[in-house]
Amino acid sequence: MGKDKKQGSGLSDHVFFLRQRLHESLSLGLKYNGEQEMKWICVDAGIESHALKKIDSFISSLTFSLSQNPLIKESISEIVVTLTGILQSKNIATLNASIEATSNLVRKIRTNIREFPILNIISSLSNLLSLNQLSQVTKHSCVTALNVILTNLGVSNQAKIGEILERDNLIGFISIESQGFYKMEYFVELVDLLRVVMSKWPELRFRVWSDEILMKKLEEKCDYKGMNISTNVLKLCSSLALCSHGAKSMLQNKSFISKIIKCLEKHNYISVRIQSFKLLRHLMRSKEGFTLLVNTHCETLINEIINSMRIFYALNEPSQQIPLLLEASRTALVLVSRTGPHHKQFWSKNIGQIIHDIILRKHGNNNGISNNNKRSVLVNNGLSELRKLVWDIFAYLAVYCEEENFEGQFRNFEVLISCACTWAANAMARRFSPISPGILELDDPVCRTVLLMLISPCNYFPRNSLHNLSHHLDPFHDSISNFISRFLHSTQSSCETNSVPDCEIVVDLANLACLSFLEGYREVILRKNGVKVLWRFVERRCESEILVRREKISSYLDNIYEGVSCCCANNDSNSLNEWEGKDLTLLYALICLSKLLETSSCNKPPDSTVRILRNIISNDKFAEGPKMYCKYILSLYGLHGSQSGTERRISKAFDMKEFADVMLLFSDGYSFDAHGVILITRCPKLLPPNSEFPSENNPKMIVKMSDRVDRQALGMVLEYIYSGFIEINNLDDGLIKKIKLIAKNCGLESLVEMVNKDRPKWGSSCEERFDLSGALEPAGFPFSDVILEAKSDERIECKYRSCQLATPHIHAHKIILCLGCDYLRALFRSGMHESLSGTIKVPIGYNALLKLADIFYSNKPPKLNTDCKFKSLTDSQKSTELQSLIELSSLAQYWCWEEIAEEATNSVVDCIARNSVDERGCLRAIGFAKELGQWGIVEGGVRWLAPKYPKLRGGGIEGIGEEVMEMLRVEYVRLL
Repeated sequence: MGKDKKQGSGLSDHVFFLRQRLHESLSLGLKYNGEQEMKWICVDAGIESHALKKIDSFISSLTFSLSQNPLIKESISEIVVTLTGILQSKNIATLNASIEATSNLVRKIRTNIREFPILNIISSLSNLLSLNQLSQVTKHSCVTALNVILTNLGVSNQAKIGEILERDNLIGFISIESQGFYKMEYFVELVDLLRVVMSKWPELRFRVWSDEILMKKLEEKCDYKGMNISTNVLKLCSSLALCSHGAKSMLQNKSFISKIIKCLEKHNYISVRIQSFKLLRHLMRSKEGFTLLVNTHCETLINEIINSMRIFYALNEPSQQIPLLLEASRTALVLVSRTGPHHKQFWSKNIGQIIHDIILRKHGNNNGISNNNKRSVLVNNGLSELRKLVWDIFAYLAVYCEEENFEGQFRNFEVLISCACTWAANAMARRFSPISPGILELDDPVCRTVLLMLISPCNYFPRNSLHNLSHHLDPFHDSISNFISRFLHSTQSSCETNSVPDCEIVVDLANLACLSFLEGYREVILRKNGVKVLWRFVERRCESEILVRREKISSYLDNIYEGVSCCCANNDSNSLNEWEGKDLTLLYALICLSKLLETSSCNKPPDSTVRILRNIISNDKFAEGPKMYCKYILSLYGLHGSQSGTERRISKAFDMKEFADVMLLFSDGYSFDAHGVILITRCPKLLPPNSEFPSENNPKMIVKMSDRVDRQALGMVLEYIYSGFIEINNLDDGLIKKIKLIAKNCGLESLVEMVNKDRPKWGSSCEERFDLSGALEPAGFPFSDVILEAKSDERIECKYRSCQLATPHIHAHKIILCLGCDYLRALFRSGMHESLSGTIKVPIGYNALLKLADIFYSNKPPKLNTDCKFKSLTDSQKSTELQSLIELSSLAQYWCWEEIAEEATNSVVDCIARNSVDERGCLRAIGFAKELGQWGIVEGGVRWLAPKYPKLRGGGIEGIGEEVMEMLRVEYVRLL
């Protein structure tokens, strides 16, 4: 710390002088310890106060750029060490000054703070707040300093900082402080700090949304008249809503949601309205949240969106209201991206006129543009992001529109359709010539709009789009043929080399799909082996773990949802529409393939093709859209439906007369034996409501069939009910009509659509999962022929009056149990007393029994989801969840159910490995597993707990037994 020479330092005389004075004062307390680390070791308040004055003087001369100077960086490092030492000393006389100096330093150097050892300062500030011994002024300064630091930090040391914040229960401190009657400036700072923590450490969100008192306070302040308070509260809630459980918690509070909706009204500050739109989008990410908001606040929400979008008409120059206009448009895009009656609300508000005017820049004194300049207008303006959003809005409105009832808005659409088709034609013609990224980004929303108009169920859009597209493509025929050839060639090459496609392929596939709707270009694609190339591409996309997201080419979509999401049911955190899927290229390729196959001869497909399609349909990683088009393509081959693992298992019951309790009887005496539990869940309309249910005296329910029901057709429909699959490729038209008639009368709409070979509707649901869990509800009770009784001392009153059993139990069905477990099938066929008694005592608790039922009826694996909801459970509740899985593992092992035993074991070990439960909970789980002889869980748990052996030795570890304790010790020694 000697004097530095000014020459060559790049510092002014004043800064150099302040630096010298700083070093002189810091030298009184900075020393090197035995490990050659610089530490502040002085506890004298006078010296600390003197050092802080020099630090303040030096910081006042700093700028962001100056902080990059090597000599200044050296001084900042010494200041950070000094401030850390003074904060750790907790000297009341200098505490406020040191906290203030810390805030000032970070404000000056901002993100450059990441280059310095700031971790100890964060720990000191967090620890100070946990002491609850500070004055109000000091706490406010401490919160401000911590907020400034965390805001400017990067991702390094993020895990360690999260541990510090949880160790000191920062969220608990904020919760308590927010209830006090302090200055509103302090409350704003608390909320802002909490927002920063929620956005950077999403794993801590559960501590906020599960805190009822804190959430009540946020609700109280969300519509507060002060702009900063309301804005900050809404920002915080937006971050909380990125957790699906946090969003669900807010959605259940009707008064809270009503306040958020009211924040959209015109009389509120613009910043408040902006944050309200953002929060509502986050709440609408899930289907449940979307449905709830649309059902309860649809009209108000759409009114405020339209009012905010009309701001466009007042824009003649850059305006502060543009952010509000963008947020309203993003929210409109989220709304129209899903089907529902709210689309009619948008049409009734003349949304077509607004879309038309925004795209064609008809605002203020602008009287519109000529058709010749439409294309250039789309690019050359300052509101390009708005126009991209509006193109997407128009695309969804078109693809979901089923009636030609646009409230007189046809004229607007004619111009937009012509404009879009002109752009798409030009995009294809110039595809393999040098183009700018800006133009390419606009290609995506416009060309996508053309494709969605072509597949719209409303005849107006495909009819006009085909006419316009064909007209605008005529001048570019050779260029378009070249585009098809080069695209198919490059795609084939990338498939052969297994390389990841460029993001441009999103637009290319959309354009190829558009061309497949035009007969002339469809023939070109077929001649160029387009079907073969696309099948290979689909296969590669299914195999690849690297997704080609639309956001890569259309970055404006990244602003729809802001922040890191967690606990998403579909794991598709920030996708605009989960129906389309994360990899849009797969959906576009399947749309193109379906159109090519519609007009070509569909002979029996290769086994590899069928395998690819069925894999997509049965795999949960693929979205509904690709699955719908796979089912549609199969129907073109005469193959209807697909078989997942559950469907293949249940299909075995079709030819089994065992446990059949329903007879479908024809007038000529012919009959089909069926199982009521399967019919009641898969096709309840096949069972007349007033029929007599099976009983001891009448073991079979007799259903008399009408003479108009064709026996063969009913047999094939039954096959579909049991297996989810039917093949009608070689059947005559008369029989196919009878199958359709029975399917329609039985409410099997998915089968009707497949047999009709109807093109999938955008946003429509693939046939519901082959889920038999409805059989555990009252509808399935009349067909129950066995009771699974849990091992429990608890007493309950069964919801079925005819059942007198007081122990926790489930009314199950032998046919389902037989098909799921070989052990139980052998037991029921053995004739042993237990199989004849009608009750099976299962040696597991009721919670584990419910999970067992999920395996049989819903094919849900015994896994523990260690998300925010699990973290919010008490230690006792977590232990109950773990113990139920350990019980399942033990039972599955006894039943020789190896797959289930392995999954349950892995789930418990994974929970321990993720530190989802504390050490005590882990020890209890290991001890319980040892009692049940689940040594796989014991060994896995020991492996992960071994590094903590020294910490655990004195804390009750002996309770798990000498054998496990020795295993822990041996594993710990092995790791040394």
